[in-house]
Amino acid sequence: MEHELIEAINLIYNPTSHSDQRRAATEFLESIKSLKEAPFLGHKLAHKNNNQQDHIRHYGLSLLENSVKFNWTKFSSEEAEKIKLLIQDLLNEGIKDINEEKLFTKEKLVKVTVEVAKRMWPMQWPDFNYFLKCLYDQNPTTRELSVLILRSLYEDVFLYEDVVAQKRKSELTTALFVISYSYRVLGASTIPSTTVSLELNHSAIYLTPNLDTFLSNAGLAPGTKLLNQNIFSNLIQTNAGDVEGWLSKWTSDLFILHQNWCNEFNAGYGKSAEISELLIVSILSAISVAVHWASLYAIIDTAIVPRLLDLIISPSRKIRLGVTEVLFVLFSRPVSSNQEAYRYDAVLKPIFEVPLPSGNIGLENLILAWAKNHCLVVVDDIDRAEQNAKVSEDDYIVIKRLAQAITALGENYVCHKTTKKIPNLIRFLEEMLVLSDHPSLIVAMQPTNFWTLILRHESLKVSEEVLAVMPPLLELSAKKVSKSEAASKSNLNSNYSNIDFDGHTEQLAFGMLIRQKYLEICKLIAINKPLDSYKWMLSRIEYRFGSIPNPEELTNLTGRNNLNQYFFAYLTFSADGLVTFDTPFYHHFEADVNIMSIVLSVLPYVIPEGNTILKAELFNSVELLLSKVIGFESNDPLLIRTKIDAVTAFSVMIPYDLKMLSPFFAKLFEYVSFHQPFEKSLVTSSSSGWYPQLSIETKIIRKKAAAFFAKMGSTMPNILIKIYDDLSRTVFELVEKDLINYQEQNFLMECLLAIIYFNTALSYEEKIAPFQAIVNVTMRSFEILNNFQIFDLRIPDENLGNVMQEFLGIDFLAKNCNYFTLCGCDSIFLGDALNEKEKCSPLVLESLNRTKATRFQCSKPFFSISQLTTRTLQVKKSEDFNADHELWGDYALRVVPYLIGIIRGLHSLADPAKWESLPPLFYNTLTSVTYMERMLILGRTIDPTENEISKLNETYLEKELKGIKEFLNHARDHSQILPHGISTKSNYSRHFWLCSSYRKQALDIFTKLNSKTVGVKLSGGLVKLDSEWKILMDKGSALDKKGDEFESLIDEMNYLGGDKMEDISDEIFAEKVLRNLTRSVVNFFSLIFDVKKSTGEPPDNYFQHKELAEFFLKSVAIASPLMTFLFHILVYQDSTSSRKSVNICTHLVNLIMPSDENSNCGFNPYHILFGQDLVVSALDCLRDPYHQEVHFEAVNLIGLIYSKLLIVGKIETNDGLERIREIFSGLPGKGIQATVKFENEFVSRETFKEQVMVLREFLADVKGLSVSQRGRKPTSFLLNISEKNLLVRPKIVKSNVLDEEDNSDMMENLFK
Repeated sequence: MEHELIEAINLIYNPTSHSDQRRAATEFLESIKSLKEAPFLGHKLAHKNNNQQDHIRHYGLSLLENSVKFNWTKFSSEEAEKIKLLIQDLLNEGIKDINEEKLFTKEKLVKVTVEVAKRMWPMQWPDFNYFLKCLYDQNPTTRELSVLILRSLYEDVFLYEDVVAQKRKSELTTALFVISYSYRVLGASTIPSTTVSLELNHSAIYLTPNLDTFLSNAGLAPGTKLLNQNIFSNLIQTNAGDVEGWLSKWTSDLFILHQNWCNEFNAGYGKSAEISELLIVSILSAISVAVHWASLYAIIDTAIVPRLLDLIISPSRKIRLGVTEVLFVLFSRPVSSNQEAYRYDAVLKPIFEVPLPSGNIGLENLILAWAKNHCLVVVDDIDRAEQNAKVSEDDYIVIKRLAQAITALGENYVCHKTTKKIPNLIRFLEEMLVLSDHPSLIVAMQPTNFWTLILRHESLKVSEEVLAVMPPLLELSAKKVSKSEAASKSNLNSNYSNIDFDGHTEQLAFGMLIRQKYLEICKLIAINKPLDSYKWMLSRIEYRFGSIPNPEELTNLTGRNNLNQYFFAYLTFSADGLVTFDTPFYHHFEADVNIMSIVLSVLPYVIPEGNTILKAELFNSVELLLSKVIGFESNDPLLIRTKIDAVTAFSVMIPYDLKMLSPFFAKLFEYVSFHQPFEKSLVTSSSSGWYPQLSIETKIIRKKAAAFFAKMGSTMPNILIKIYDDLSRTVFELVEKDLINYQEQNFLMECLLAIIYFNTALSYEEKIAPFQAIVNVTMRSFEILNNFQIFDLRIPDENLGNVMQEFLGIDFLAKNCNYFTLCGCDSIFLGDALNEKEKCSPLVLESLNRTKATRFQCSKPFFSISQLTTRTLQVKKSEDFNADHELWGDYALRVVPYLIGIIRGLHSLADPAKWESLPPLFYNTLTSVTYMERMLILGRTIDPTENEISKLNETYLEKELKGIKEFLNHARDHSQILPHGISTKSNYSRHFWLCSSYRKQALDIFTKLNSKTVGVKLSGGLVKLDSEWKILMDKGSALDKKGDEFESLIDEMNYLGGDKMEDISDEIFAEKVLRNLTRSVVNFFSLIFDVKKSTGEPPDNYFQHKELAEFFLKSVAIASPLMTFLFHILVYQDSTSSRKSVNICTHLVNLIMPSDENSNCGFNPYHILFGQDLVVSALDCLRDPYHQEVHFEAVNLIGLIYSKLLIVGKIETNDGLERIREIFSGLPGKGIQATVKFENEFVSRETFKEQVMVLREFLADVKGLSVSQRGRKPTSFLLNISEKNLLVRPKIVKSNVLDEEDNSDMMENLFK
């Protein structure tokens, strides 16, 4: 057997082996794992004396591990004892020397030992701790193994959701406390008690520790169920005389080992020094896990912090890193209320107050460590050093960890709510400034949360130290707000960025996140020191708005001359040179404007009351500043866009100084009708309010200014009503003179409407006339639509497709394809170009322009009414505003026919038969994805330049078809936005949903829905989605899994800098579209079955949308395909959709299935659906390692179904329970007996959490679940989370392993 095993293993590792041979060998090796002889074979293969290769020894250890983890219950107590002895033999004699043995071999042996200990210790293996101490004292090799075993045991019991550890939580927790803590921490008193310090008195004689005293020392209530009194007493007797505990022993040994290392290193004994260093790092690794759960009383007792602070300046980089990681974990752990008494003595006192044995306070050693990692021996000029020193990648790892540790100290201890005053705080704040100014974006990001906390701290924010650091912090924040800092490509910055980021796009996204953080810091400083911040900001703005960029600050225009004249104008580059998004001047200009906006935003809340002179001076200064900003002249579109932000920043001051109203709105109106010099003739020659020929920069400026008008109307209606007549007159003059297009016009109408709509100074009767005057402008546009057949609701559905194609101009284009083949110019030159090249008929041109005008006339009213209803009906206002929703009256009923007409037209184009007679180009173009759509789907910034370049190679026909496509996209948007805007319920009988006639029409639609039809549609959609996902999963995912929190941040961030973002392949794009579609479907289901937030609602009010949910649940013909749809989504390889599907299914199971024997049993068909289809889907999810993030919820769902079906089984015959039993019996290696045994143990458990643990153990050998249990560990501990994810992840909530009694049934957490 041994020979066959070795041959099979070598066959797998042989690169020349055939795949069939490998498959057969793998099956053979897997079959060996289930044999009773497996652990003995494993021991023989793994032992060093048998001289096997490392990969064979590793397989031998795998045989041992598999036997313990999955077949332990099959062994008798005598056999279990033999396995334990085999492992002890390997630990004592079977491992190579510490610096020769491979790490993966040591880790595997450690894991096997821990698996046995979790099952046998302390009752069946009472001398386990004595065995570990013997290993520790034996030699360096076994000492390292002893430390690694305890570290792994700490992890499984206190950090990870290990099934076995959870089932024996009380026993293992008690045992680990007893062997890890000293007698002093465990509550023993001394005879005589001569010591007054918290340090352990090794010369004292200790009485027997007392559990209640221990709990009192730890600030815990006596009698906690998480600790076992009998085990506590038994282990004290077993370990009699061993009063030190592992934490104290390790801490003491660190000093001795480090002394040995220094001596050996200095003497040139490289091998001995390497062993000492390895042992120190191993001990530090174990302590890093221990301090995560150890009580602060124990931290004081062992004097861990001062001893670590002496080691943090060690010459060894590996030791410095190990020490830093321990401190990072300690500083990051939340401190529970019962540990508050020890917070200062455990951490703050040794760092800020009490000198170390070296003479420094701990803080100085932290700062010295920062300098040492930047190649400095002393801390002098450390700021300059970190800006210029090129550190190695290994040193940079230590720097990042140290930054995390120092920041965690500030966040969790310095800024704690109980902190009143801290010695040497100014020294700490100076070091935080040094960290904040680091050229590494990752390091510079670390302190941002600390600054926001300390600037909000009730006591510290007014302290002398914090007030003194605000000016330099403000200057630093201004530097970080500048986009040039985020996009910096300096050599040193690039060096760090190349290490931290996958590309420039990721770097930019992270840089912009830092920018937002420092903007918040600026705001907090302005709140704390408003007048000083204003004076500082005033000097910056005066300088910036009075300066002219020098040539070096402007982007070189070389390479632009090859573009045609029109496109050159479109980009608004001139011969004089204009700034771009990459221009340093623009970065500083835009940053200062942002800071000005922030400082001005806080002034209204801090204007000194009673000091009339100071208030007058402040207002005069702000008025002069506004004049300065308005007077800044520039023809540069990008600077003008930023200048609009500067002007609008003063809006917060208008309620306090109405003299600003006139210049403020005068400037905004100037920008609403803005055009560049070369565009004057284009604007004045138009008479339609439609300016497609204007450059994109001009359109952005106009839209930005107009949109702010709309915002102003909503935010200060009572103030603007005072100048309403002037505003209204100016708006209508602009409209009548055709100086603005329909988008700007609509924003201005929104402003006027909001002023009237939300005004509290006007009565309802006074509002009616101006309200109707504004809305009727849009309603008259709807009346024009009566001239088009598409809005005739009498047209039969079968004829509607032809009518829609004619309305869009598709038929016309198909008949005149030969006229539309020219490339290059914009469509405003269409007539001249066609007449010259193709001698196009004037009738063709006339028809072409007519169809385009028709589409524009149709889009305009829908766009307008959507904007108006969104502005008024969907804006949440405070009680200070009087929103008269009744003003809309019956306008909704007048819009509905047109809305139905456009929806019918859109649906008519879905029939593929309508496209068969048309050229393939038509269907392909209208269903293709444009550049803008692609960027929106990818969550990327739309580059206007790139968008226009993509149009240069289009034919006229493609241009016209894409114009139709754009119209259809807008029509779809309006058909979704408008019903939502006019049908949402509210407290004011708000929206048209509550108009009785409209409500009746909506409900009539539901009554006409045929359950069979809905079921068929759902089934058809599932088949389509299933096939798409099958293709994707068969070929393998092209898109990286979005488990990384920072990677998902890149898609979510709205980076407005205009920088070009990298595109992705069509394959990845297609997958992203499929995932987005899947998420949209599951979100739709989530809305249907959305539950109420309140937990006290009666069952009939469980759903947020009760009528909608009942419609889908009352008929099995609808509910069955709908639930099947949900079950399938659970296994698609998209964790977001899968998790949401599990949550919805959990809601449904909890609602439909009975909660106890007295409950209604519900519908039997659902029991079968849950007991068979849903369980199968959940098991498929567990089998797929891709879904390991969802495995926890999936197991909970199966447990919930099983528990509910067991309740039903007590009441009536239950097919669902029989189905789930059959499924479980059919699992590999289970069978009927194993299933019955599982069910008996499942039923015997009192709480749901205990039942789930039983289920988790039963399913432990399911392929994917076993992988996920291994996979959870590397990513769940603080030190194994990437620094990028740590910066964006939520705060840790759990603070102590004994904080809460673990006796809940976990149901309340199941639905979060």
